[in-house]
Amino acid sequence: MVGLDISKIVLSRRFVFFAGLAVILFALSASIDFPYAIDDYDYLYQVTKVTNITEFAEYLFIPNNEHVFPVLKIFYFVFYNLFWINTICFHILIIFFYLLFYFQSYSFFQNLKFTETACTIFTIFLCSSTIFLYTVSPICYTHIFFSLFFFLIFLNQIFAYLRNKRFSLFYIFICALLSAFSFGLGLICFPVGLMLIYSAHKQPDRVPKEKLAKLVAVFASSFLISVLPYLILSLNVPVFTGDAKVTGNVLNNFSGASLFEAAGFVWKAIFQKLIFSTTGNYYLSFAFFVSCFVGLLLKWKKIRWKVIGFFFSIMVLNYVFLYIFRRKIGMDLILLWPRYHILALFALCGIYCEIYSAVFQNSANRKKIITSAIYIIILLIATHNAFLNVVYLKKNTKSYLSVYVMNEIRNTVAEYFAETGRKELVLQDKGVKFPLSTGLMSRHLRLYVDVAVTAQARNRIIWGEKTDTAFLEFINSKKKDENLLEILFANI
Repeated sequence: MVGLDISKIVLSRRFVFFAGLAVILFALSASIDFPYAIDDYDYLYQVTKVTNITEFAEYLFIPNNEHVFPVLKIFYFVFYNLFWINTICFHILIIFFYLLFYFQSYSFFQNLKFTETACTIFTIFLCSSTIFLYTVSPICYTHIFFSLFFFLIFLNQIFAYLRNKRFSLFYIFICALLSAFSFGLGLICFPVGLMLIYSAHKQPDRVPKEKLAKLVAVFASSFLISVLPYLILSLNVPVFTGDAKVTGNVLNNFSGASLFEAAGFVWKAIFQKLIFSTTGNYYLSFAFFVSCFVGLLLKWKKIRWKVIGFFFSIMVLNYVFLYIFRRKIGMDLILLWPRYHILALFALCGIYCEIYSAVFQNSANRKKIITSAIYIIILLIATHNAFLNVVYLKKNTKSYLSVYVMNEIRNTVAEYFAETGRKELVLQDKGVKFPLSTGLMSRHLRLYVDVAVTAQARNRIIWGEKTDTAFLEFINSKKKDENLLEILFANI
């Protein structure tokens, strides 16, 4: 009897929901010590150049390549000034938002009147996906996650507003702005919001027109404010690209777009990439797709096709916006990076959720057996993905070298000034690949030195044609491990 009670508890929806949450926390815990890497140093370098309110505004709103994302840049500014390159607190903040996203996802699926079981299964499926987990481990990838997070709250607040919840209209406006100012994909809040308004207008119990008119006004005003920075890009304005600030017309990146090429990209992204990447296993992901497709064929009369169309529209909008914004860097490269698929994955889970709800809506006896089996499978998939994420992070242990080298630069420069009594230090700027393990992009040595040293030391460094011989001799005298600094600062 006791065993039976335990089995009921273990296979209960609430237990599975929180078990999935525990698995996700385990997966994210491995990212706590993951250091800044790749593009992170570009943003940190920009932080070091901020000395007044005008420069702070420029830092926030000057685009990086073709994107404006002041939300993430505020986080960089705060955490660099408080904790230098220690990322633990930054990762804790990201994990906190991830947990909120977990609950918001479940709430959104509930708002669409999916079954409770479907909401549980696909909330876990979504948030434990390797696509999602790989997106929030390197900090520089999280701007798209933050955009989706605020987009999700935006959607939930629309439902709250239609149910006469107070303050929801204000939250809708704020979340639309935050989503767009986290990443350009947030601009889809406007068309998606209009789709929801149209759906509400067509319901038998219609929402009053005055209420919908207020929503349209909020959408329009938030969209105009969000799109303003991108309109400014039509001018020759400063733009951050890599570790440099250049002047140019960024909208040239959008030129030459082709409707047929965009359609081909969308098809390839959805049917050749996304549906095979929802889990950490190619065949398992495809099996999930096939099972839902079979369910779609069997229960097509019970399917709410408007819901399917709504989510499919979000998927298409996601890839169309990516095509417009990022096609200059190469479409195959876009498809390779998991972070560009998280919004589409959210929409795909919505489609799966609708199909599952229709298939198991009126099968009480079979439902218990099949649902229990699916609960076990989804927790196994989540656990598998969690371990993949942990292994992925551990395999990048060489990037931890960046923390070691940045500490060495900081301490060596400080010791040099303290022990030699010199007032200035001349260094030669040159291109270096750093962190030394990534080998992805070359940056200038000046970028890493400016991020590493204190503001006081930074003001005493002069960038010239040759590094001071006295400084090279000082480095050599210290005989550090592998003498990495001697390699970094050697004249070329």
